[in-house]
Amino acid sequence: MLFMISAMRTHINDEFKKNKEINDDQKVEELVSIAKEVEHTFRTRIVQAELNPETGNYRMNITDDTVLLDNKPFDPDAELPKRRKRTKCDEIKT
Repeated sequence: MLFMISAMRTHINDEFKKNKEINDDQKVEELVSIAKEVEHTFRTRIVQAELNPETGNYRMNITDDTVLLDNKPFDPDAELPKRRKRTKCDEIKT
C-alpha cells in the first residue's frame, strides 16, 4: 500500500510541475479544483489495510472522513445465475 501512496504522490507532484508555467487564472482555478476533487476522493474512499500475519486477517485504518457504505453479507445459499458458455470466434455460424 505504501507503494501506491508513493506513486500517487509522485504523479500529483509531476502534474503540478508540468502545469507550473500556466498563468491563466481560470485554467489554474480549474486545475486546483480537479486536484481538490482527487484529494477528496482519496481521503474519503481509499483506506489502508494491514495484514496481521498471526491471524491472516486484515485491519483497515478507517478515519472519520472515510465514507462507509452498507455492506450486505454474502448468502451462501443464494442461487446465482449460471454462466453462459463462451463461443469461440471460429465457432460462430455465419
